Amino acid sequence: MQMSKTKFISLHLLLLVFALSSCSIKEETPYSPGTGGVRIDLTAQAPATRAEVPEGSLDADDFKVEIINPAGVVFKRWATYAEYKAQEESAVQMNAGGPYTLRATLGDSTASGWDAFFFMGEKEFTVIPQETVDVSAVCRMANVKVAVEYGENIVGEYVSYETTVSSSRGTLVFDMQHKDESGYMPPAPLTVDVELVDKNGKPWYFRNGSQIQAAPGDFITIRLNTDPVPAYEVGLTITVDRTTNDSTINVGIPSYMLPKDAPLLVPETGGFDAEGKLSVVEGTEPDAAVSLNAVSGIAGCTMTVNSAYLASLGWPATLDFLALSADEKNILERDGLVYAVEEGGTMGTIDLSAVARRFAYTEDVEDNSHSFTIKLTDALGKTAEATFVITPSAASKSIAEISEGNVWAARIENVVLSTEDGDPELLYPEVRAEGGQWTRPSCTSTSVSGTSNTFTITGLTPGTCYSVRARYNNGVSADVREVTTESAQQVENAGFEEWSEWEYVAYDIIGSVKQTSYGPYSNDGSKWWDTNNAETTVKSTTPGNMTFKSFPMVSYVGGRNGGRAAQMMLIAVSNTATSWSAPIPTVGFGKVFTGVFGGVQGRSFASRPSKLNFWYKYSSFESDSFKAYISVKNGDTVIGEATYSSSDSRSEWTQMSVDIAYSRTDLKADTIYIEFVSASDSNKWQYNMSIAYGGDKTANVHGGSILTVDDIELIYE
Repeated sequence: MQMSKTKFISLHLLLLVFALSSCSIKEETPYSPGTGGVRIDLTAQAPATRAEVPEGSLDADDFKVEIINPAGVVFKRWATYAEYKAQEESAVQMNAGGPYTLRATLGDSTASGWDAFFFMGEKEFTVIPQETVDVSAVCRMANVKVAVEYGENIVGEYVSYETTVSSSRGTLVFDMQHKDESGYMPPAPLTVDVELVDKNGKPWYFRNGSQIQAAPGDFITIRLNTDPVPAYEVGLTITVDRTTNDSTINVGIPSYMLPKDAPLLVPETGGFDAEGKLSVVEGTEPDAAVSLNAVSGIAGCTMTVNSAYLASLGWPATLDFLALSADEKNILERDGLVYAVEEGGTMGTIDLSAVARRFAYTEDVEDNSHSFTIKLTDALGKTAEATFVITPSAASKSIAEISEGNVWAARIENVVLSTEDGDPELLYPEVRAEGGQWTRPSCTSTSVSGTSNTFTITGLTPGTCYSVRARYNNGVSADVREVTTESAQQVENAGFEEWSEWEYVAYDIIGSVKQTSYGPYSNDGSKWWDTNNAETTVKSTTPGNMTFKSFPMVSYVGGRNGGRAAQMMLIAVSNTATSWSAPIPTVGFGKVFTGVFGGVQGRSFASRPSKLNFWYKYSSFESDSFKAYISVKNGDTVIGEATYSSSDSRSEWTQMSVDIAYSRTDLKADTIYIEFVSASDSNKWQYNMSIAYGGDKTANVHGGSILTVDDIELIYE
């Protein structure tokens, strides 16, 4: 092949300071202090060179011209030199300093092709205030020119020959149509692949053992030839023109005994069918692995992904397994793609099993199909390509009957959802209040067993009719269960604002003396609470101070937020008691409870609260303790209860919350019983104790610990 010619381009940049005309009324310097003027002059010259450029294609007027500031920013650009010359004013003012860079280019620096030449020239310069600086830059070919020459043995012994010269930045294919042409590529290390077809139609493949280094301005000629009889050796001579002098580099390419088998893509048994299709119940994990086999070594492996769902998760449309970015690796790890693909390896795997598990069935046919086109390329350039399609089918889902006992005021327990063919962990309940929309409630999976998942639904509204169904991905169960939550019933007179007071006769030997007793209710016929005051308000027959002989254990005092609160205390009384003695006392622990003293204990109640809340103060005498107790019953069966006891004194209002433990959740409630007891030890009391009671009354009594309770609330969760 005959050497060609290259053309050099001379670019001259003139930085000029222009003098004012004699008629100017300004200062003699036409530029501001610290600036100078720029005038550009480009000329194109074409001396003898080895680069073939079409006649007339190196017109200086066609060059793009740029001036780049010290920060690397192009602050002045003309699409062509002709555009610059067409300006009315050719001088351009610039700040003094530098270094600035003049750059002139012609062609595309990234292109590969037969006419994709690229010329560039750069020159640094500095602008000096009030001075003229001449700058010139010579443009040379800035990409790489490549040609291929075939020796006479190749031309004579093979019916066709093709050479592919490639790099990370471009490719040139010297097939039979372009075998006598030369082309241009961006500078980068080059790989040479050769395919020869002999007269028997047998192909032979070769690749150079090491890449060829190519620099801007190089003219690389690749000369190929074989021995007269193919001995599977190809001699390769690389001629590299880097300057006006030739330098020759000889590179030997080892032969391959080819052809070898083309690469294979083989799906694992039990996974994709012969057409590369796989139907899987949504949420289950199939065998969806593909084995890679490349006898000549893996040189490339890509996968094109067509899945609206995976695209929504940030998957790229194409994955290059030999050049995955860090972000791509993180995405694949997050979503469960397992791959083992190594450049030069002969075996590999791409396993889509865990990814397939993520696919949800949808009635949209297009979105319900997820395809993966894998292309495997070996070191000889042979490829295997196949498309694998995963289509999820809908999983079954159902909801069991909900027992009445599992429906509470704010929650539903033991909601059993099932799927016969899917993954029960993907099931969850949906609820709809009467007249509302279906929503996913707050819920907790309490157990997964076999094909079922059991939930507790929380956060519901008491006394509300709900529909409940099962959801699995995009599908819902045909079965719908109807339930009504219990009401959030509260105790009556919860703040102890209502009280009754009455007088009773204490003794009658020397006349009637009356005391006052108290009851936490306003109507005796419908009272919720009662007291055990009758134990210490007995009729006395011995004259004396009545507070030691007969006194109520329960009365009211000031409440937490004003109003009233229930006060209970230990009281010791006796017919013969004085201020300093109580020979045979009756000791009572002040108690407030739901029911009737000496009669029915508890009140009718159809709800099952989760907690008992109340506020209290406590004055403990000799570390005696008070007690709060609640029980919820069905008939005579206690289905839930809780007890709280403390001996710690509290002078300020303190809130207490007591969890109610239910031993039977299959029964509804019909009765509730609550009691507060001021003390527990009948020996812990003192003589002549000063107290306040009954609102604003005071007295001296034989007494002990004092418990005050206010604002009772039942909590439903």
